[in-house]
Amino acid sequence: MLRNAILLFIRLYHKLGAASYVLTHDKSFSYSDIDFIFRCDLSSESTWTQIKTTVCECLARHISSTNSTTQLSFSPIIIQAAYVEKVVRVSNPSTNDSWALMSLCNVNGQNIELKFVDRLKRQFQFSVDSFQILLDPLLDHYEQISKYQQTSNKKQLHYNQYNYHSKQSYDHRSSKNNRYSSIHRLPSISVECVYGSFESALTHLNRRLIATTSPERICGGGLLKYCLLLTRGYRPYDNGIASWQLEKLMCSRFFIDYADISEQEYKLLAFLSSHFSNDDSAKYRYLLQLRLIIERSTVCLMAHERNLTLTLITQLATDYYYRLYDEYNNNYNLNGETTTAEVTVPNSITIDVIYHNEWDEWKTLHTPAKKSIQSQQEQEKQQQQQEQDN
Repeated sequence: MLRNAILLFIRLYHKLGAASYVLTHDKSFSYSDIDFIFRCDLSSESTWTQIKTTVCECLARHISSTNSTTQLSFSPIIIQAAYVEKVVRVSNPSTNDSWALMSLCNVNGQNIELKFVDRLKRQFQFSVDSFQILLDPLLDHYEQISKYQQTSNKKQLHYNQYNYHSKQSYDHRSSKNNRYSSIHRLPSISVECVYGSFESALTHLNRRLIATTSPERICGGGLLKYCLLLTRGYRPYDNGIASWQLEKLMCSRFFIDYADISEQEYKLLAFLSSHFSNDDSAKYRYLLQLRLIIERSTVCLMAHERNLTLTLITQLATDYYYRLYDEYNNNYNLNGETTTAEVTVPNSITIDVIYHNEWDEWKTLHTPAKKSIQSQQEQEKQQQQQEQDN
């Protein structure tokens, strides 16, 4: 019912999506969300209301068909409250953007996002997430199979009732087999790239390169996504924009779109939740990377405004650090061994103390060397012996 009103695209973008997963040669590649793009007219709010209702009705129908233990019917309001994590409607005449989003929540973090686009000036952030897979041929293929199965069942019932035999029945079976083989032949699927050059974008994807154009036109500047790519082993690619210049443009746009500290906190927490699920170690590493970029590349803020953002990131990183610390100690205690102050965070990050003052001090995360610990123990023993002698 939804597809009768609008064209269906699948565009797996924005968070290293599944389109990139399909195209890349990197076996360790993972995606966060699956994004479906529906091209439709959103000129009236009544159309958007009808779309939301239709989506919820489709979900309710799917739930009732897969759950045989209950015959309950759910209203669209109940479905939206239970399964829809967020609903966004954007209509900006200045940028000529008109689109809407419904995100279906998933506890594991890989959400299904339905994006309904009327007009969208910027369709990608970086070249690695600029791929779109057109699904219309595949949907038409499954629709033909469904119609064929329905008509085939009716004809089979008709022939069984009248009991046709000999050559007429044989001709019917042979033509049926020919139609079956032609219908079940999978269609060709096309992939588009909105970055501009498909070959360049695919090279960036396979070589883990970060490339974009006009980052100041991206909502939020692409700063959060840029830091995510850095933590996943990507490196900046100089396509006419130096990395330091790219970072300054992204930071400037980020603080333009999220000027208030509460908005920054909300956006950052939502980003961590949607991309890292319950992986506190990955969240911690990401926050360290984000703080480093903001600390060295932000030139558009007053000193106290910049310090507010850095303090926010520091507090979040500290919280995740102590969660890892407690988890480490709990696991250590379960093995019946005594705990120490030394904690080894995954990805070879060893931490002993987090400073809450200046960044130069705060980033000096260290674990005391074994030699220094041994020397301290020897000094304590010597002091104890001297006290006993006295």
